[in-house]
Amino acid sequence: MSKNIFQAGDRVIIDPVVANKDMNGRVFEVVRRLKVNYELTPLDGVGPGVRAQPQVLVPAPAELLAKPTSRSRRCRPAPRSG
Repeated sequence: MSKNIFQAGDRVIIDPVVANKDMNGRVFEVVRRLKVNYELTPLDGVGPGVRAQPQVLVPAPAELLAKPTSRSRRCRPAPRSG
């Protein structure tokens, strides 16, 4: 388990030892440090932000940072010609 202190903007992952299948391998950006937890936002843009205890966070490995992220975009429907 990590005892690292992170700053806003740092890229982290949930420790694979404790991550569930939905969180495993996902990279998060630290939004801010709260009293007990960190507020995180997923870099892939999928799902809401999460709060995690510092003990379960580790710096994101370079191979995960090199992967392109697919941020979800809301598209408006094309206007109908009429």
